[in-house]
Amino acid sequence: MKKKKRELILAKVHLAVSEVADAAKDLDQLMSKIEASPRAQKTTITKAVQDAFARLKVARVALREVELLLSKEPEE
Repeated sequence: MKKKKRELILAKVHLAVSEVADAAKDLDQLMSKIEASPRAQKTTITKAVQDAFARLKVARVALREVELLLSKEPEE
């Protein structure tokens, strides 16, 4: 893979990693607010937030794997 192309892809991966981290931070803050809400509302919302956290974790792992693969790719 050409160096410029790899660098461009890595930059996009780094941006995606940053966005995932920001989303996780936002969800964490939301979870804190949810914990203070009435029980009836909390159950449905908490499940949605937990599912979102799980998806973020999968995305973070996948992005890290792509990042590692690209960093090991030989230059042409």
